[in-house]
Amino acid sequence: MLFAYQPLVSSRIREPVRYECLLRIRATNGRVVPATNFMSVVKQRGMIWPVDRLALDLAVAELERDPVTRLALN
Repeated sequence: MLFAYQPLVSSRIREPVRYECLLRIRATNGRVVPATNFMSVVKQRGMIWPVDRLALDLAVAELERDPVTRLALN
């Protein structure tokens, strides 16, 4: 799993003020798969808590690499 980063832009200053972390999966063919294509299966199989934890771990790792970055998890 990986994040796609979507900038959240301030209407006042017209610059990104943080980035929304959108969870994705990289398929075996290299294609990046959006969450809408896999989250229903994750929920059906009762795996939402481990996936949430993974997303949190990915965000923490990103903040360790760049501590001034501001992130939003959805």
